[in-house]
Order: sequence, then C-alpha cells, then structure tokens
Amino acid sequence: MSLLEALVATVILAVLLGGVFAFLVSARDHFESVTIESDLRDRSRIVMDFICTELRQASAATIEINDSPTTLAGSKIAFKKAIGYAGGALQVGPVNAFTWVLAPEETLVGVDDDADGVLDEGYIRYSDGIGDRDLNDNCSSLLEGEVEDTVDNNGNGAADERGLFFQRKTNVANSIVAEVIVRLTLIKRDRFRRVIYETSSEAAVTFRNP
Repeated sequence: MSLLEALVATVILAVLLGGVFAFLVSARDHFESVTIESDLRDRSRIVMDFICTELRQASAATIEINDSPTTLAGSKIAFKKAIGYAGGALQVGPVNAFTWVLAPEETLVGVDDDADGVLDEGYIRYSDGIGDRDLNDNCSSLLEGEVEDTVDNNGNGAADERGLFFQRKTNVANSIVAEVIVRLTLIKRDRFRRVIYETSSEAAVTFRNP
C-alpha cells in the first residue's frame, strides 16, 4: 500500500469515526434531554399535588396572601388547617405557609449572581407551624410567559408574578370566594448548566372548611 493510499484510508476512517461519534453524542444528549424533562414534569406534579392537598384542608377564613386576608394574589399563602370541631365551632391548627423564596446564591434581584444564565431563580418553602421545609430548589423567578416589566405578559390578570403564585377567586359581586388558583413554574438545567428546561402547571383548589 502506497503512502497516498494509506493517507486516503486514514482520512476515510477518521470521517466515519467522526460521524459515529457525533451520532453517539447526539443520542446521549437527546436521552439526557428526555430524562431531564420527564423528571421535571414528575417533580412538578408531586409538588403541585402536595400544595393542593394541604390547601384543601385549610379553613377559608384563615387564608392570607402576602400576609393579608384581602390581598387577591401573591407568591406567599398562609393558612390554618382545620383539625376538628369543639362546641360546634371549627378548630384550627398553627399557621402553615407556602412561599416562593429567592435562592441563597441569588442575592441581588435582577442580577445573575451565580452566572448560570438565569435571573433570580428561587425555591418553594413550606412552613407547617413547627419548622420550615424546602420543597424544590428549581422554582423559576417568574411564571412561564412572564417578563419582569410590570406588564401582564401571559394574560392571567397579574404582572411579574413569581414562579409560585396564588390567586384568590371572586364572585360577580367581587367578594372573595373559598377558592384559589395555584400556578407553578419549575426549571432545570442539563449537566453543563447551559440549557434550561421549563414546565408549568396550574390547579384550582376549593377550601373544604369555612
């Protein structure tokens, strides 16, 4: 075999190996993408189910959004769960709360402090009257479709809402009813922390107790 033939064979082999390698990398990235998205959807469902289950047990009279019984929307909801009746009166437990909290590494609002390409990501904190528990560390800074510009970009009646958002419902007389809409947007990055996957969910919760 001449030197030229060997060189041609080497080039052809390199091209073939490059194609195989590119295919394997693409297949790996696709598998990783599908796995991450599936995991994120599962996590979103678990977190949303937990929030809704806890809220259904709340006394409607104890609901406060952003620390106010009359505020209709916000990223924190406080409530007391019904624990029974005594003397014909409903008895409630300690104050519980779900809150969107800025992640520890994101110290400045509007700044990508941890340089991961995402501004102001946070997490969900659950307080049960005994202590605090963090449910998720991948809660988006804003609901899907929102941009921080004081405009209702996603058309749900609120502007610049956080990735965890609660909205009380009212009737035709504009009185608050025993129902709240829960909206949630979670994000997750790939192993290079470059690509952001996002999933959103929404649920309506009716309080079972007055």
